[in-house]
Formats: sequence, structure tokens, C-alpha cells
Amino acid sequence: MNHSYFIPLLIFLYGLLTSVQAQFTDTTRFIAEDGYIEKIKTNFGIKFSLDNAYETFRVDTEFNDYSIYPNITNVLQFSLSYRFIRASIGWAPDWLPGNRDEDIKGKTDALGISVAMFSRHWYQGLGYGKVQGYYLENTRDYDPTWMDGDPYIQLPDLHYMGFSGTTGYVLNPRLSLKSVSLQTERQLKSAGSFIAFAAYRYFIIDDKSIPSPGGATQKSNNLEIGIGPGYVYTFVLKERFYASLGFMPSIGLVNTKLTTRYADGDVISNQRNLAFRWAGHGAIGYNGHSFFTGFYINYAGMTYEQENTTAVNHDNRMFYQFFAGFRVRSPKWLNRFFDNMGF
Repeated sequence: MNHSYFIPLLIFLYGLLTSVQAQFTDTTRFIAEDGYIEKIKTNFGIKFSLDNAYETFRVDTEFNDYSIYPNITNVLQFSLSYRFIRASIGWAPDWLPGNRDEDIKGKTDALGISVAMFSRHWYQGLGYGKVQGYYLENTRDYDPTWMDGDPYIQLPDLHYMGFSGTTGYVLNPRLSLKSVSLQTERQLKSAGSFIAFAAYRYFIIDDKSIPSPGGATQKSNNLEIGIGPGYVYTFVLKERFYASLGFMPSIGLVNTKLTTRYADGDVISNQRNLAFRWAGHGAIGYNGHSFFTGFYINYAGMTYEQENTTAVNHDNRMFYQFFAGFRVRSPKWLNRFFDNMGF
């Protein structure tokens, strides 16, 4: 029996018991923005989540379409939050359901690290992700004899590595993004706000396989920058239950350096493409003083035409995240330090 299943469960139960005990202790309330927000200044937030946030690729050309997926269904993430900052790490252990079919879809290794910081109006997110090992989801298009249960065409040497960031400005300070994303605040009254943001990403897609005689491999270096307006509204019921809705479209550029590696040398081409992105999200949850939990769903899409070709890159996906967490007391010396710093 694989005892790895019990590790998150034991941690979760410990956090639940801790939170129940804490409900009977006095809690110092720091109320801000005319009673709209409660700041949680003397606790760490510890959160575990399960999601499907992993990189996929779809390319449609005049003659062929490619849908390339990693052998991942679920990603486990651990986050630690304090006041204005959150640090997270995510990985895809093979003991999670949907991450095991290596004989059919090949082996995938994945890792993600992110940091988020929020002030009264501004927020900043930074992330790093790495994935190795993909398979061709539409294998049937290239092998008419393929049937369900047969191995897919596997791409074990296809690597993805990327750095990403988002910078945003929230116009209405009565809306607390921390309450939904960091859980270092509690939204006490319903509020909404327009948001101006910029998103940027540098990523590399590299086929490191050895090409067949007369064949070639490719590597693309990509820089994507986009800007857009958005709007988020959070409904609050009895200070603890909430529902949040938002829409975040953007327009930008994708610069690509494509290196095609042949036996007798490399051929390099450059592209600059106009890209459109859109994302809509919904969330429901419970945000108590010591325990919090919720469900988050996001529908996101992107499309752009590759310069000087008939190929179109696009991806429309539904993302989900279920999370649960608890708060524990932070050291008094740490609280005093950040109080003196004005955070």
C-alpha cells in the first residue's frame, strides 16, 4: 500500500484540529477600509491545493494539427502566506490519480515555484515552471490503427521551461485580492474593482531528442508581453462565505526565435506575432479566522497566427483548483519587525 496518500490527509486533519481549538481563543481584529477588510497580521497561512495548471500546446497548420499534453492530470501545491506575501511550490507526484499511465502516455516530470506580493493597490506575481515529457494527444490523426488503450506517440525529450510575471493595480482598495489568493485578509463586505494589469512570460520549448537521418529537431525561445483591463467582484455572506467573479482580457506581442537543427547546421528564424488572451474566473469559499477552504475555476484562452506561415497557435482550457488551509500563530518578534517596517 502506498502510504503517500495519508501524508496530506494527516496534515489537513492536524490543521483542522488546530483551527477548531483556535476558534475558542481571543483574536485581535485589524479592521481596515471602513469595515470592508479584516487584516490578519499575527498568523501564517498554510494551504494545500489540487489543480490542473500545467502547460499544453496546440498548433493548427494548413495540413496538420498537433495537440501536445504532458502525462499529468493533477498537480499538488503547498503554499505559505504571511501578511503581504505568499510562496508556493507545486509538483505532480505519480501517486495522484491520473498521473500513472506511463506505459500509455510516457513519463512526465514537472515542478512549479511561485511568489506573490500585494500592497494596498499593487500586486506582483512571479513564477517558474519546468516540464519534461509529453505525448501527442491526437495520435489517432497520425496512426489510423490507434485505439483507446494503445500507447500514444510519446515525446519524452520535449522540454518546457518558463518564467512568468504579472503586475497589477487595483483601483478600489475596498476589494481584497489577498482574501481570495493569499488568505492573509478576510473580505467582510461585498466589493468590486477595475484592475489594470501587465503580464509577461519568457519560455523555451526544446525537443532534445536525437533526430532520425535526414530529420531535424527544433527549439523555440519565446517572449510574450500583454496588457489589459479587468474587473473582479467578491460577494460576501456573513463575513465568512464568499463568491468571486472576474474577467481579464489582454492583448500583446509574442516574439519567437525558432532554431531548426539539422545534421549539417542550424537554421534560425524570427517571428513577431500579435496575441490575444482572455480569462474568466469564478470562486466560492469559506474564510474563517483559522480555517479556510474553497473551489476556484478559470476558463482561459489564447490565440495568435505565426508570422509568414499558415500555422495558428491557440489554446482554450478550463482550470480548476480545490484548496484547504489553516492559520497558525506567527512569532511575536516577526510581527513586531513587520509592524515597525510599516507592513
